[in-house]
Amino acid sequence: MVDTKSNCEALEWNNILGLSLETNAHGELIQPDTCIGTSTYDCSQHFGNDIGCNDNSDVCHWSAPTCNKKVCLEFDDETDCNAIDGCGWEGLYNYALCCDGNGIQPNECLPDKTNKIVGLSSETNAHAEIPVAITDDSRYPSLEYGVNEVCYGTLNCETKHEYLDGACSGGKEIMLSLSDYGNAHIGLLDTYSLKICCEADFQGGTFCGDRSVQNDPPNDNDLEEECDFSDYCIMVGDEKCTCWAGYESEYDDIEDLWYCKAIEGGTIYWSEDYIGMLQLPEKNIIVGETTIYLIKSDIDPDLDGTQVEFEIYEDDWFGDDNIRTGSNALSATFVNGKAIANWTISIEDIENSKPTIIEGDLFEFYFEVDGDTSAILDINITAMPSCDTKLRCMDYNEAQCGLDACQIASDSLESIDCDDPDINCYCEFDQTNNACAPAWGIPGVGTCSYEEITDDNCDDMFLTYSWISTWTDLEDLDGVGEALCGEGGSSTIPCPAQIQLSFFNYYNAIVIIVLIALIYFLIGLNKKKLKRKANTLKGTRKKKK
Repeated sequence: MVDTKSNCEALEWNNILGLSLETNAHGELIQPDTCIGTSTYDCSQHFGNDIGCNDNSDVCHWSAPTCNKKVCLEFDDETDCNAIDGCGWEGLYNYALCCDGNGIQPNECLPDKTNKIVGLSSETNAHAEIPVAITDDSRYPSLEYGVNEVCYGTLNCETKHEYLDGACSGGKEIMLSLSDYGNAHIGLLDTYSLKICCEADFQGGTFCGDRSVQNDPPNDNDLEEECDFSDYCIMVGDEKCTCWAGYESEYDDIEDLWYCKAIEGGTIYWSEDYIGMLQLPEKNIIVGETTIYLIKSDIDPDLDGTQVEFEIYEDDWFGDDNIRTGSNALSATFVNGKAIANWTISIEDIENSKPTIIEGDLFEFYFEVDGDTSAILDINITAMPSCDTKLRCMDYNEAQCGLDACQIASDSLESIDCDDPDINCYCEFDQTNNACAPAWGIPGVGTCSYEEITDDNCDDMFLTYSWISTWTDLEDLDGVGEALCGEGGSSTIPCPAQIQLSFFNYYNAIVIIVLIALIYFLIGLNKKKLKRKANTLKGTRKKKK
């Protein structure tokens, strides 16, 4: 909803976007608070209400002589409390778009940007643009504000024009409206025709959110809820409220509700979202595209900034397979009580799994971190990467480029022996030219990157292109690496199969029609010959009689 900042804070809701006015407004990013001050304990106030002293419900009052920014506060014990850096916001504006985020403020953009609400032209006093470009009808083919992005939690947002597109799809609801696709003012739900529609997996629902923990008796789905609408409660579909992974339910006598408390000593689990909210027992994946997250959760403040290693294995009857171990292990750093590593399952990972005949195509992965072992994650492969249309790095998009799921980096490099154990060949995305290009390197010596250039459209089924190579020297004392890299060249290669299909659709269709007609003609001609032969034989028999 859009309201004043003070009203949002009174509701204990999280500010997502600052607004200059209630509607027809400019936007402002919610900036982390970097002030350092001192905190004092006061057990008499809890969001403005005198409730007396009580663990887990009292608040601290924070003050800083040098600045008066608001920060979030953490209760330690009856006599001490800490100001938590990084979640406050002063800003210039008095209005905000705020959301009931159950006590958390995960305002980071997910890697795929699905939780993006709008883009802003600057950090403050900004115009806005839609979250995702609209390319199918060229209404807004490319985004202009790629730096100042407003994202939140696990929101899933879309753009809908009231008259061109109709209502929000599925369970999405209008978050706000814009005066245009870009360079726009921000309005309330009904101010403008262009709507930003969003839904959140962890909010709302038939049962979750009514502030009634239904476990004795269970809810109408015959499921027992652990908590309801308190910190770190999340919804599982429309069925029940449960605690966020790494938390367990506990009753609060003062508030008279169940809330979720962090499990002492932390926990580890698989997750399907970037902020580690949803625990994952199984997952359908597309090899080379689907990303899964490995989480170690521990609220011990001393762990923040500590790096941990995640080693992944595949559970087998006859000895587990090493998937990502040793130098190939994943790493992550603790931030705000969580270390989160991401894993995009590659063809190589699947090949290393080596399922036995007894297991068939079942893939059961687990990981180890700091001596702890995770639960099993069952993986179902729904699709392998489409490699028929990919011959070289240039055929990848940005998301596919660095993964090289089709393992074509070696086919993309001229005169380079990628089988040489001293040479590492790979694909990398060229941000300047917005294209995937090949590269190679010799560890400790240097790297060679390529800029590929072509205006060929494959109309003759062959692609002619040129490249410029650049050597980045580390310690190439004898100059061998630089000489091997060269300065550039050109080549002609067959086009990917997908591009060649356009030729088939027109010319080959004509050829096939002619061939089919010819076959039917020959069949008909053959039938006539057989008929004449049969008549001749019949006449011969009559003469003999």
